[in-house]
Order: sequence, then structure tokens, then C-alpha cells
Amino acid sequence: MTDRTAIRAGVAGAVLVAICCAAPLVALSLPLAGLGVWLAGAGLVVLPLMATGLGLVA
Repeated sequence: MTDRTAIRAGVAGAVLVAICCAAPLVALSLPLAGLGVWLAGAGLVVLPLMATGLGLVA
């Protein structure tokens, strides 16, 4: 494995971890902040990301 391949794999892993960690936090914090209407419109994107993130963690 070359250095460039290792860096690309690290960046891809970091992006995946950021998505997995951010989706549940966004899904839980937006309704608490009074932005539930926005979450209802974005639910088609946020909720599947949250389910995928929780599935990967499990």
C-alpha cells in the first residue's frame, strides 16, 4: 500500500465517521431547537443516514 492510497483510505474513513456521528445528533438536536419543520422536509435524507450510521455502529 502506497502512502497516497493510505491517505485516501484515511480520508474516506474520516468522512464516513463524520456522517455516522453527525446524522443522529442532527436528527435529535433540530427538533429540540424548534427546527422540526425543517427536519420534516429533510427527513428523507437525515433519517436514512441516521439508520445507516446506527447500523454500522451495531
